[in-house]
Amino acid sequence: MNKLRNYITLSQKSFKALAIFTLLACGPGMADYDEFMSFFMPESSNAKLSDRRYSYSSQFFYDESNEYSGGYTNQDTTDHDKILNVSAWSKYVVGKVNKKAITESIYGNSIALQAYLNKIQKNEAADYLTFVKTIDKAFSTQTVDYFTETKVDTLALVDLFTQVKTVLPTIKDEFVKERYGFQAIKLAMLNQQPQEAVELYDKYVQSIKKKSYIAEWALSRKAGAEIALGDSVQAYYDFAQVFDRCPSRRYQADLSIRSRGMGFQKDALKYAKNNHEKAAIYAFGAIKPNSDGLAALEKMVELDPNNPLIELVMSREINKNENLFYHQNNYWTMEQNEEQAKANHEKAIPYWEKLKEFAATCSKNTNLPKTGFWLAALSYIEYTERNFEQSSAYLAEAKLIADNNDGLSKQLKIQELLLLANQSPIITPALEAQLVPVLATFAKPDNFRMSNALTEASKQLVARYYGKKLIEKEEKQGWLSSCTNKKTEEKKVDIPFAKAKAYLLATLASYQVNSSLEYGGFMSQVDMYAIEDTTTSKTIEQVIAYKHTSSKTPYDSLLQKITGFSDDHLYVLLGRRALAEHDYAKAALAFEKVNPSEWKKEPWKTYFDEDPFYLAINGKDKRNTYTPLTYAQKMAEAAQKLANNPNDAEAAYLLGCGAYNISYMGNSWVLSKRQWGSGEVNSYEQKDFNTDYYLATKAKSYFEIALKSTDTELAAKACFGGAKCELSAFFVHAQSQGSNEDYETYQARINKDKERDFVHYFTLLKDKYARTKYQKEVLRECADYNLFAKKMK
Repeated sequence: MNKLRNYITLSQKSFKALAIFTLLACGPGMADYDEFMSFFMPESSNAKLSDRRYSYSSQFFYDESNEYSGGYTNQDTTDHDKILNVSAWSKYVVGKVNKKAITESIYGNSIALQAYLNKIQKNEAADYLTFVKTIDKAFSTQTVDYFTETKVDTLALVDLFTQVKTVLPTIKDEFVKERYGFQAIKLAMLNQQPQEAVELYDKYVQSIKKKSYIAEWALSRKAGAEIALGDSVQAYYDFAQVFDRCPSRRYQADLSIRSRGMGFQKDALKYAKNNHEKAAIYAFGAIKPNSDGLAALEKMVELDPNNPLIELVMSREINKNENLFYHQNNYWTMEQNEEQAKANHEKAIPYWEKLKEFAATCSKNTNLPKTGFWLAALSYIEYTERNFEQSSAYLAEAKLIADNNDGLSKQLKIQELLLLANQSPIITPALEAQLVPVLATFAKPDNFRMSNALTEASKQLVARYYGKKLIEKEEKQGWLSSCTNKKTEEKKVDIPFAKAKAYLLATLASYQVNSSLEYGGFMSQVDMYAIEDTTTSKTIEQVIAYKHTSSKTPYDSLLQKITGFSDDHLYVLLGRRALAEHDYAKAALAFEKVNPSEWKKEPWKTYFDEDPFYLAINGKDKRNTYTPLTYAQKMAEAAQKLANNPNDAEAAYLLGCGAYNISYMGNSWVLSKRQWGSGEVNSYEQKDFNTDYYLATKAKSYFEIALKSTDTELAAKACFGGAKCELSAFFVHAQSQGSNEDYETYQARINKDKERDFVHYFTLLKDKYARTKYQKEVLRECADYNLFAKKMK
């Protein structure tokens, strides 16, 4: 592919214009790094908030930046989880010491708890607290700055390990013994003695009759020792039980296996003492990346239908299959292998059937919690298979089940919107009425799946407002531009303001209109500016008429409210689109209705600051004294003069200058487009650049008329204007074709193309108008023309 380069042009564009890639917008950012094409919310499961990190993700964990993180850390120091630890000690002293004093005694400098323990002759417990603080001192943490590492007194740790092994056999109080046991196992691992850690657990912790969370922490340390010893099966079993029984070490237990890439250890089942433990092993494996979740799910439901992760694992399987199923329509993927995408899609189809069969069985299983989740899953899978009637039936059943899960409620809204958008072959007032309560919940979507659903529904409804079939994908030239081709229209839409509603729905899916985020938006959201730049003035006129109609349904009021376009915005847009169509009179009438203060704001203040009727020879444009309104009025006046007298060369030249400057290479492109990029014309963009905006064909037609003038100076200026249009066409030709040649070969070929096909007006200027003052000025000021003239000698 050739490198992009701005070739020398007749008028060097200002640095300001070349530097901007997109006006007033950088496009939606990746608001959620887990974004992919998905419409099924894992939050619809009954999993605890802290467990939702185990939902399907393309990342290490799902939405790890969110509150699902749970607040747990990898730290396992003597400063245990405060809530658990303080509560345990408070219960131990039967509430005789207040929790504030306990906290200060364990984590601060107070000795109130130790004093009370000695007072009631709980000397083993008091000594334990002193011993724990001694361990703390072995870890000298420096807090000078973020990068300072923790310093460990290794000699002290060896001595402390010896001490704890001496004390442990003498402890009679099980509450204290459990804690000493944990400290002993931890010190064994810190001293790199994993075999002793396992033996200490088996000897001192396993035998404790009333185990607490401390025993689970000790078991987690023992499992780590087993990994160090190479016993992955026993470690897998132990970590699975910690994950199941100990919320405060669930994250660490999972991470210990996940970070090592350890697969499911089926042999761990032989250690399970009951069905619950077996189900815990299956659940522990099912939440890992690339796991066979359905096979594990079937076992979990069979062994322990009350396992709290069953619904979460099912949501993982649905999300995993979505990633395969929708891959070929993925907005975000950089994948270019169409064969692989098709293979993934084909692979996903039979898996939907397996998931549907399982969900149907679970929906009738009275041993499972009746949350509505399984009916929601069934409804969604039927939707993916386009069985809309059955999907609607399951959705109706799911709605009847009372549930306080906000995620499930949102999921049902997603499915309702998707079904409404897809089920009806035509738009009717009844359908619009049904959309009102649903669409209202999608204003400012707060997660990417709701954004996906709104974007998808918008596409389908836009197509139906234009009487077309389902839109499979976004058209390269914009949603609405493809709908205006009458050859593809299937039937007349008998509903008021159909195109206006289509336009508003299209923009509702944009990040400029409907983002809940402070910056950017979700990646499924579209670019409103691209929609604006491909919409006809006739459509915008209908949008304005729709906004001001006196007869509004609730649907009309809602749609206009959530899009929120002001009159100034719409009339500016109408004027822009009219100028792009070279309907200057319509543009002038539109701009007349805009508050004059708008022209003092951005983008006009920055990007409309050069004279739109001036053709610069050397890149030095004149300062602008026009507003969009006075520009449009002057163009409309010149157009009327030319209509009255087709030979009015002066009017034609003025129109040529004005039309050229609102083209891509002109100094006032902002009058016809919302955004501009210095590299937007290139072979990577699969779109049509052979348009008036890029080629300045309308401007060239005006200059051709002016060339007929008997005033040779005016004709010379028109000739130079034609050359600017011709060079615009050359720029498109050079930049929009791909090439595997090296740059020098490519440049030589392109230069030949230029000399053969794109110097007509330069030749005419040199041959016919060489004696004019203007030609001499061009020869002196324009380096490109000067080089051309020298070659022609």
